[in-house]
Amino acid sequence: MPDPAPVIRRREAHDSLRFLYLLAIAAGITGAIYIYGFVFDDLSEEELILLSALWVLPTVFGAYGFVAEKLLSLMDEGNDLSIARAALIWTNALPVIGIFLLLPFLFVKGSNPLSIAFLATLFWALLLVGFFAVIFPLL
Repeated sequence: MPDPAPVIRRREAHDSLRFLYLLAIAAGITGAIYIYGFVFDDLSEEELILLSALWVLPTVFGAYGFVAEKLLSLMDEGNDLSIARAALIWTNALPVIGIFLLLPFLFVKGSNPLSIAFLATLFWALLLVGFFAVIFPLL
């Protein structure tokens, strides 16, 4: 039988990060409400593009932190899974879009939800920059 001590320590560490994830999501949502609800007409298109990262990335960070914790709890239930395999199993319950959203987990090897959230945020930041640099000008 596996030693439960590492699982207990990991759960305690995750508990301390939940506030950080919630705070990041709240900051992202607050930023979006402020930008699009109060100062939208005062900003140029370029400014809106630049400011989108201020609300998208904190929201992504918080959401992926919570998802990473869920996937790590699947791993802790006695399954001998990697984070990527847990993400693939979880996508069975989600539509096709779920596979796309969980794509960053296929590249993560660790089991620290903070680093997973950071790497997923970096992944989406690169996609956001790519979208605004390549696709958006063509629209």
